[in-house]
Amino acid sequence: MKLPESFKRIMDIQKHLTKYQAIIQAHGFEYSARLVLLILIASMSYIVLLPSYNFAHLMPRSLMDLMGINYASRLWIEQHSDVFFHFAGAGILVLLFTFAKLFTGTKQAKPALITVIILCFAAEIAQSWIGRGFNEYDLLFGVSGSFMAYLGVT
Repeated sequence: MKLPESFKRIMDIQKHLTKYQAIIQAHGFEYSARLVLLILIASMSYIVLLPSYNFAHLMPRSLMDLMGINYASRLWIEQHSDVFFHFAGAGILVLLFTFAKLFTGTKQAKPALITVIILCFAAEIAQSWIGRGFNEYDLLFGVSGSFMAYLGVT
């Protein structure tokens, strides 16, 4: 019995799809990391270039009340929350640059570390140009978060 020509074409398409599925399964995590990296860099760039910002409205006040954190401590947390964001943001960027495998070679963590440190310096310089000032503590915590993520990856 001879198969119809349309059935043969369907079988060829199925072979190609399984080939592409294998490629996507092999590189899916890299592509996901690249997408998240793109979104994170775009949102961080937006926040860096704002004339001023305030994270106080993002604080979980009801949870802080439940935990018994007094008002003075909440104010301190609100005023110093950007330190946490610099530390965590730089660390997450190093991890994403490493897992996205954007750099050639087998060792991905060192170029990722260097790239994120350059981005930390560039962010502080850009902030000083738009009038927010150069904050050395933000830079210190960004670089230290980068190193912590680098040590975690290597």
